[in-house]
Amino acid sequence: MLSRILTLLPGAHPVANPLFGAVQVLQQHMGVCACPLTVHRALFIAQAVHLGRAASPIFPDAIKATTMGPIVSSYHKARLAEKISHPIHRNALTSTMMEVLVAVASELRSASSAQHVQIVQRPGGAWSRYYAPSPLRTDPYEGYEIPMEDMIGEFEFPNPSPLPLAA
Repeated sequence: MLSRILTLLPGAHPVANPLFGAVQVLQQHMGVCACPLTVHRALFIAQAVHLGRAASPIFPDAIKATTMGPIVSSYHKARLAEKISHPIHRNALTSTMMEVLVAVASELRSASSAQHVQIVQRPGGAWSRYYAPSPLRTDPYEGYEIPMEDMIGEFEFPNPSPLPLAA
């Protein structure tokens, strides 16, 4: 918790944050101009894949099932505050985390936004089990947290066709 606070304070010496490191790797391999929603979706997929492989998360931050899809609120807030770019954040990533992030970015790089939505918001998946539309919810970035244990096995990766992009 303290490391996240220090990372977001203006002028504070940054502490390596695995979420921000993951964002940097994804942007490098997907293209720096990858839209924020694409990065959120890639974070969700990478987190699920790493949980299945290593039984541990890449980053401890919660992922919420929102109208926009799976959203990492702390990334959304940090992105708006422009606090992600420091190179120290990559130091928080292990080689297994890096492999998963690069593989997910490579797979998603050529896919369309519609295909990304099809992958992460599929019926019966973790997002759909926790997404609850509400006319009272005014913030499209708010929703129920998806427990990490429910993301395990969400995506088998890599396989000959790890994600349903060929369809």
